[in-house]
Amino acid sequence: SATVVNKAGLIETVGSGEPRIDFSNDAKGALLLEPQRGNLVPYSENFNSGWSQYGSPTINISSIISPDGTLNSSNITRGSNLTPLRYQSLTSTGTQYTFSLYAKKGSVDKIYLDIGDVADVEFTLTDEWQRFEITQTPTNYTHIDISFGTSTSGDNFYIYGAQLEAGSYATSYIPTQGSAVTRSADAS
Repeated sequence: SATVVNKAGLIETVGSGEPRIDFSNDAKGALLLEPQRGNLVPYSENFNSGWSQYGSPTINISSIISPDGTLNSSNITRGSNLTPLRYQSLTSTGTQYTFSLYAKKGSVDKIYLDIGDVADVEFTLTDEWQRFEITQTPTNYTHIDISFGTSTSGDNFYIYGAQLEAGSYATSYIPTQGSAVTRSADAS
């Protein structure tokens, strides 16, 4: 099974052996064929598990409706550190990775993402869920940071669906609940 964006704009799971028609970039829908990829983040929807927290942020699960239409997104409220969340377990340095997640504006409309301290990439959030992605090749460090820009303690934004994959672009969302998950390649 694998995910697609349906006509309503929500992420849904399609069963094994069924064609995936994706509506994320085309109102008519298009057949989605992707290579085998794995999500290396073991808890893609739970930012209280597997993520290091800095500066005592508050992470509330199920704060607003997520991109899959259920109440399982996360409200990230800043404590004393601009970087409240760090995922520590990249496979290696010298490998190209793509990290993606869905984010939505709270009291702030900017977040920063980076892989292995290569470079902070700024993204502008809106009142709608958007998927943001970065592709970087870490050389010294093996972590991912999700950061606030200039902000103060108590500021917040919403996130959902963290995905880390080896490769030069993000593929469709691969949910995880306790371990890395690999999606098989689609057959044409």
